[in-house]
Amino acid sequence: MVQTGFTIVFMGIETSDTDSLVGIHKLQNTRQDLIESCHKITRAGLQIMSGFIVGFDNERPGAGKRIQAFIEETGIPQCLFSLLQALQNTAMGHRLQKEGRLSDWVRASSPRCNYEFCANSSSRRTDRRVYRCILPYL
Repeated sequence: MVQTGFTIVFMGIETSDTDSLVGIHKLQNTRQDLIESCHKITRAGLQIMSGFIVGFDNERPGAGKRIQAFIEETGIPQCLFSLLQALQNTAMGHRLQKEGRLSDWVRASSPRCNYEFCANSSSRRTDRRVYRCILPYL
């Protein structure tokens, strides 16, 4: 990529928590050490821009601090953060709808965007936990 003129690559790391990656079937991020993989890409001459998601079902407390440590360890200069979203007509969206875990009060719809934010039965507690976790680092 560097030889063809690329300088930046976007990586959907999502989370550094292996249990959460396995839970969303993103096994490609569990096959090798993520920190070493990021260092290898950087040494090759590419700058990493990465996306992180908070709010996975099996996410342990302290996710924000672990993401911060991961970013500092890898030296990733640009990161995007988002809360987990369940897109309509996806396996996750169908599963969460069936489990009664999607809340109408957080539904958003437009010609380009039609989704529902993931909220479990204790969504108010979860939302506070997630926001307390990530807001100090934004």
